[in-house]
Amino acid sequence: MSRERPVDVLSLDKGWALGEEAFAECLSRIAPLEPEAILEFGSGISTVRLSMELLNCKIHSVESNAEFGSRTLVLAKDFEVSARVTVMHRSPSWRRFGLGLHFTYASGALPSRVDCLLIDGPPGWMCRGREACMYDAFHSLKIGGLAILD
Repeated sequence: MSRERPVDVLSLDKGWALGEEAFAECLSRIAPLEPEAILEFGSGISTVRLSMELLNCKIHSVESNAEFGSRTLVLAKDFEVSARVTVMHRSPSWRRFGLGLHFTYASGALPSRVDCLLIDGPPGWMCRGREACMYDAFHSLKIGGLAILD
């Protein structure tokens, strides 16, 4: 990592976090792209960790829980990466994509071009919510970009 970090604060092996092993795998695939922008669904510690690792990349994160999104922004500020992190709050809602009905993030503007989609939210109990993120954001992914779906 580019800076020393307290293990207990930035550990990904707790709660709803992505997990250290999965994060390392994601980073090994994302970093070679030298991304300028990532669209992440589900904010948290991984948002801050990505920003700490990818110094020339803007992380745009969509979050369904306003309190959790606020905590992500505080953590980003604490680790001096807040200039590269945005969190967009989107309440859960039912949305139709084609013939499918999905409980996922409410609709809203997304970045027009990203190098990577990282879909680690919404929470698994939201009916096909993560699948819906692909339908919602595929138009933002540049040709040759990477999509990672947890």
